[in-house]
Amino acid sequence: MTDITFKIVQHIGTISPSRNGWKKELNVVSWNYGPAKLDLRDWSVGYEKPGRGLTLSEDEAVKLFSILGEYLEKNNLLMEKNSSYEIVKRKAAFSLGSIFDRVQISDTPIAPNTFVKNINAAVDRDSMKTFSLTTLNAWMKKNGLCVETKTPTVVNRTERKVTPKAVQIGIFERQSIDETTGEVKTQIMFSKEAQEYIMNQLMSQTENL
Repeated sequence: MTDITFKIVQHIGTISPSRNGWKKELNVVSWNYGPAKLDLRDWSVGYEKPGRGLTLSEDEAVKLFSILGEYLEKNNLLMEKNSSYEIVKRKAAFSLGSIFDRVQISDTPIAPNTFVKNINAAVDRDSMKTFSLTTLNAWMKKNGLCVETKTPTVVNRTERKVTPKAVQIGIFERQSIDETTGEVKTQIMFSKEAQEYIMNQLMSQTENL
């Protein structure tokens, strides 16, 4: 039997270790003095013995990368770096359909930020992105439920006013006086009926927001 010779030209990464000390690795390997190729296989301790594996040319590796990328994207298995530069699983886009039945609807009027908090209380934050107040405000504006005006202050402030259409579904404005400054503040409020309307409209218009 002809002896098989090999030379590990470059170690790229370890895929997984096994209990007996062997490791599944991705390397660039030259077999029997031939051209070095990408090589995926198990190796014994100290690279004394190679196990069964697979070699790939550069063209085959590019094709495999494309196929794997599509599969991982479809099944939400892609990884990304977080703010601490740790590799973490990429979270799925926010999907109201997957949490719709778990969202708490308040019997009493609530502010938009509380409505958003109630939605996000049903979200598994480890696997799915959360819903944002910015997204809600943009959706309301797009659907004619509020209009925006810029108020010139030290920092330009955006004020939102409800429209007649919003009033018809139970969205209204509540005014209060700031005890410190005496300023009259206006807060948009969602009645129970408005909360249910918005939830159903968001569901019917799009699954991913």
